Amino acid sequence: MRHILEVIDLSKVGFAVVGCGSISKAHIHAIHANQRATLSAVVDIVPERAKAVAEKNNCLWFSSIEEMLAKANVDVVNICTASGLHMEPALIAAQAGKHLMIEKPLEVTRERCDAIISACEEHNVVLGGIFQCRFFAANQLVKQAVAEGKFGQMVLGNAFVKWYRPPSYYAETSWRGTRRFDGGGALMNQAIHHVDLLQWIMGQVTSVQAFSDRLLHKHIEVEDAVTAILRFASGAMGILQASTAVQPGYPKRLEIHGTMGGAILEDDLLVEQSGLKIDPKTEAAINQHAGGATHSDPTALSYLGHELQISDFIEALCTGREPAVSGREARKAVDLVLAIYEAAESGQMVRLTHDG
Repeated sequence: MRHILEVIDLSKVGFAVVGCGSISKAHIHAIHANQRATLSAVVDIVPERAKAVAEKNNCLWFSSIEEMLAKANVDVVNICTASGLHMEPALIAAQAGKHLMIEKPLEVTRERCDAIISACEEHNVVLGGIFQCRFFAANQLVKQAVAEGKFGQMVLGNAFVKWYRPPSYYAETSWRGTRRFDGGGALMNQAIHHVDLLQWIMGQVTSVQAFSDRLLHKHIEVEDAVTAILRFASGAMGILQASTAVQPGYPKRLEIHGTMGGAILEDDLLVEQSGLKIDPKTEAAINQHAGGATHSDPTALSYLGHELQISDFIEALCTGREPAVSGREARKAVDLVLAIYEAAESGQMVRLTHDG
């Protein structure tokens, strides 16, 4: 990899956001919050939407990524389009030598994920996948505790994302709830952050069994409820459950248990633990910020995680290291989601291979 210091002005890193839908607000906020970042441009295929966002944020706007790359001063392109439309703008940006941050999931198939990763490696640009929950203090504490053996041998790792989305949520856009553009339902879209956290903290999943169905949202193509049983490489077992059909919706929950202790987190906050020596003041500091209570309202998302991850990405560019969540790291969650879908569809156990 070329030395990033030679091509990035450390005082200001220029960003462009492609796709001006709801999640772009988190990216734009995080860019504005970082003193070393500047929002140079926004892109959306709906010109009126791009113009409105640009006027609000005092930046250039374009209706095509090609025009933006030709006219705007940009170092990093943040992809915030529909999940199944990440690859096309990502390939164009990589070929133009621009670094990339891609909102979750990286893409909706292994082949499309790999195409992005390969293009970035070929054109020597840095690729990061958004999994902002990794940056919250409580999740990092539990990750470190497992890595240091403070919970002993791992026994159970469970994740529950029991949310509610009304039918109007899927009707708001033409791509939501479609296999081609959403890639999946409650698991690929809503629960993928906890899919990522579970395998990040517990380690590789080696096999899965699963059930999925449409129990409330009959008109969508993908699942609104899924339950999976996991086996980790360590020998530990787990349950992963996700839904957008559960009223009124409940805080997302992560349960990590070992032979010497464990922890329970709700909405990225530590609510119970054993085996860790944490004084009340430290615990309060750990739980000062979290990801927001989005179980019944997708707009309740905290922007702090995106701030922390974009800050990490800028630091990676300025020092020449990999970002905390590289493209290959981001692909792991997609691999696990797709394996769960395969298991649910086939009714058979699916074994995962990990090729890096």
